[in-house]
Amino acid sequence: MNISTNLWVKMILLLGCSFVAQAGLIWEQKVIRLDVHPLQVEGKAAFHFKNDGTNTVDILAVRTTCGCMKASASTNQVALGESGIIDATFNYRDKTGPQRKAVAIRTSETKAVILYVEANIQSAYSVLAKRLEWSLSSVAGSGEGGHAEYEPMTCRFVNRHKTPFNLISATSSSEQFAIELTSLRKGYEYEVTVTPEVSITKPTRATMTVQTECPSELPESRSYTFTATVR
Repeated sequence: MNISTNLWVKMILLLGCSFVAQAGLIWEQKVIRLDVHPLQVEGKAAFHFKNDGTNTVDILAVRTTCGCMKASASTNQVALGESGIIDATFNYRDKTGPQRKAVAIRTSETKAVILYVEANIQSAYSVLAKRLEWSLSSVAGSGEGGHAEYEPMTCRFVNRHKTPFNLISATSSSEQFAIELTSLRKGYEYEVTVTPEVSITKPTRATMTVQTECPSELPESRSYTFTATVR
C-alpha cells in the first residue's frame, strides 16, 4: 500500500470516528405500536433515548400532529451519557381503525427527529344512529292537559366482538329529554329510547351519553354519545 493510500485510509477512519463521536441522541425505537382494548380510552408510549455524542443536546420543542396526542420530554437538556424519555399519550375517543400519529422533536442537533405512535382501534360498540331528530310540528295527538306528545325514538348499540361488554347507564344533558337503556342481548346489543318532554316548544338539542362497564385492567372505560334534537 503506498503513502497516498495510507493517508486516505487514515482520513476515512478519522472521519468515521468523528461521526460516531458526534452521533448525539440515540433512540431505542422510533415507532411504537400500541395494543388497544375495545373499551380503552387512551394509550401511552415511552420513547427512550441516550446521548452518545460529545456535546450536551438541548431539546427545544416537542410537537404532535394531532390534538388527540400529547407529548413531553423528561428533560430539556441531555448531557453526554445521560438518558431520557419522550412520553406520548394518545386519546382514543372518537377514533376507530388504523391510526398513525407523529411526534416531532426539535433539538440543538441539526436534524429533527420524527417519532410515530401506531394503533388499530377497534371500538367495543357500533352506534347505529348518531342523531335523533323531531320536528316541532310533527307531534302525535295530545297528552295530559291537551299538550302534544313526541313519539319516542331509539338508538341501537351493537357489539360485534366475541367478548361481551356491558352498557350500564344512559344519561341526557337536558332534563327535557327522557332516556331509557334497554338490554336486548346483554353484553352485545342494547337499545336507548329517547322521548322529548311535552314542555319543549322551541328548538332544543341535548347530548346523550351511554357508559360502558369498566374492566378491572383499565383505569376508565369508553362512553358513547349521540344527539337528540327538536327543530
